[in-house]
Amino acid sequence: MMTTKTKLKEGDIKFFKKSGNKVRLLTPDGNGWVVERVSGASAGKQMWCPSRSLVDSLD
Repeated sequence: MMTTKTKLKEGDIKFFKKSGNKVRLLTPDGNGWVVERVSGASAGKQMWCPSRSLVDSLD
């Protein structure tokens, strides 16, 4: 079960549940966040994710 139990804040590390990528929250934007991937071949890539899709763990 994928869950987020804490309030989101800048600098937090979360998982984007659609792709499973680990991301760092940069800036709140509407109903989501501008995030940056922190690992893998696309580390550093920025994208927008809806808040409901950012979770603490994928299990």
